[in-house]
Amino acid sequence: DAHIDLPWQWFKQGKYDLSQDQTHPDRQVDFPRMKKGGLDAAFFALYLSDGVQDRCNPKTSQETILRQIKELKEQPGCRVVSDTGEAISAHEDGLVPIFLGLEGGRLIDADLTFLTDLRKRGLRYLTLTHNLNNAWADSATDSKYHDGLTEVGVGIIYKCEDLDVVIDVSHSSDATITDVLDHSTRSVIASHS
Repeated sequence: DAHIDLPWQWFKQGKYDLSQDQTHPDRQVDFPRMKKGGLDAAFFALYLSDGVQDRCNPKTSQETILRQIKELKEQPGCRVVSDTGEAISAHEDGLVPIFLGLEGGRLIDADLTFLTDLRKRGLRYLTLTHNLNNAWADSATDSKYHDGLTEVGVGIIYKCEDLDVVIDVSHSSDATITDVLDHSTRSVIASHS
């Protein structure tokens, strides 16, 4: 698994200070343990479950994602970075470089302006789906609906490429992955499987 689900854990359990050793069964990560384990940088996944998104409107979901970014940026001892140069600079400054991924394209609500705003805040990859289909792409764990990407979904792929946001096909249906590979001109990833 190439990302850390800490923003979601904070949403459910409350945030804690990552600069302090947090050895506890419910706490996934902290900077002292990252250093001890040789993990110099990490991707943190911005995420809200489909159930939470079902209970609130898209604007509220997006505001929650922005709050997750803000909470990460407020942590002592780290810097949210958007490329390797920034990561190296943060590391040289004694800070832990944190990269951002967004798990579940439903969270952008097919809003390219919001996607652009997330990129400006450091977003590096977009996981197209999660456990359920969204309005423009099918998930691997939901019933076939679009049979892959819609035209809007293809537009999101192109916008991600324009923004230098990597496409993550984890959780996507086979048809969605095939459509991504047919339309993408850049490498894609499966951050977890």
